[in-house]
Amino acid sequence: MGGTVYLDRTDAELRLDGGALAVYVNGERDGMVPLAPVDRIVVIGRQTVETALLHRLAEQGIAVLFLSGRSHSFRGRVIGRLHNHARLRVVQYDAHRSPMALALAKEWVTAKLDGQASFLMEAADVRPDRRAGLLHAATVVGDTVGDPFKDTSSVALNPVIKFTTLFGLLAVEIAVTMQSQTAKTAIGVFFFLVALIFVYRSFYGMRIPSEE
Repeated sequence: MGGTVYLDRTDAELRLDGGALAVYVNGERDGMVPLAPVDRIVVIGRQTVETALLHRLAEQGIAVLFLSGRSHSFRGRVIGRLHNHARLRVVQYDAHRSPMALALAKEWVTAKLDGQASFLMEAADVRPDRRAGLLHAATVVGDTVGDPFKDTSSVALNPVIKFTTLFGLLAVEIAVTMQSQTAKTAIGVFFFLVALIFVYRSFYGMRIPSEE
C-alpha cells in the first residue's frame, strides 16, 4: 500500500524527473520523491506544478490535493485514472435482476465456502495441536454450511435406499421360487399397501400444518 507525500515549500516548483517528483526552489533542485510507492500528494500553499507531472500522476492513479497555506483548508483535488469498480457494480446489478441471480449467488457463496474449508484443512496440517478442532470446523463449513441439505438428506435417504434394495431382492426371490400365482398376487398387494402406508407417513403425515 502506498503513502502520502506532503509538500509545503512556498514558491517551490514541482517537476517530473523520470519516475520521480523533483522539487525545485529558486531554479535549483532541492529534493526528489519516487512516484512508485506514492498514492497521494498533498500540495500546501503557493507552489507551481508542472503539466507533465500532472499527466504522469493521472496515468499512475495518484491523486493530488491542494490546501491553502495558512489554514490548510481544502481548495481542490485532481483525481487520476479511475478504476473499473463502477462498471463492475453495474454488471453485478444487471446480473442481480436476471433469472440467474440466485444460481450465481449460490455458486459464488459455495466457492467462497469451499475455499474457506480448504484453508482450514491446510491449517490443520500446519497446526497438529489444533488439528481436531480445525478439521471439525472445515467439515461444518464445507458440508453443513456449504450444502445445508446434504447431511440431513443423506441420513434420511440412506435407510430408504437400503430398504428399497432389500425389498426388491426379496420380491425377486419370491417371484422366482413361489409357484402359486394367487399367493404371489396376495403378497405383492400386501407389500404394496405397506409401501403406501410408509409413503403417506413419510411425505404427508410429517407435513407442517399451515397457520390460519
